[in-house]
Amino acid sequence: KAGNKHIEKLIHYRNGVINQQVISFQVVPKLNTFGRLADVVNVNNMVRYFLLEDDLQIDSVSKDITKLNRERIEMTRKTFESCDMIQKYGTLNILIDEDIHEGITGLIAGRHLKDLLEPVLVLTKVGNLYKGSGRSPKGYDIHALLDPISDEFVSFGGHKQACGLSFEVDKKDHILNLIKEQSKDLVVETVEDPYLTVQLAQLNIKAVQEFQALEPYGVDFIKPLLKVGVDISK
Repeated sequence: KAGNKHIEKLIHYRNGVINQQVISFQVVPKLNTFGRLADVVNVNNMVRYFLLEDDLQIDSVSKDITKLNRERIEMTRKTFESCDMIQKYGTLNILIDEDIHEGITGLIAGRHLKDLLEPVLVLTKVGNLYKGSGRSPKGYDIHALLDPISDEFVSFGGHKQACGLSFEVDKKDHILNLIKEQSKDLVVETVEDPYLTVQLAQLNIKAVQEFQALEPYGVDFIKPLLKVGVDISK
């Protein structure tokens, strides 16, 4: 709830109320960091944080959480800048780098997607497995691409624009060839104009409140993007 002091301590900036955007961009990444870096921090400590009642303890631990998130951001930046080994298998860009921390493969895939505007799968080696995450643009269903060969994976899940998977190291070449073959039959959809065109006069407090009433947004129910038209005839 909006008055939760544990949540409020994880927000470094807000303009007005605590809404979905504030939670999504300022709070959730900090919570996810504990799962992404589970090898350096006990994920159960996040639960313990929300059970704290002493204000001084809440303040102290929230600062530790924020510090760890900054370290994750810096790790992601350095890793992204050093990764340049992407190869294309069919229509899917694949990056295999054993030095990437398994907890940030999805973040690295997302950054490459932003640069390439094409689907990306990032894999790293963990023990006898390759583990990784994929991201894809609208119109390219990365889950549909990989689902037909998911029996080859140790684990697999996701949705149209994101997936996570793992497979045995000795299957690498076999799976890369399967991905290349699967890609031939994948239908890439044409994405319609994502904008909702409105006139400037339509943008008022009531309209903003109506959009807010539709929250929460998410996969398959994204926040509307507005294209403002101006009537120059007047």
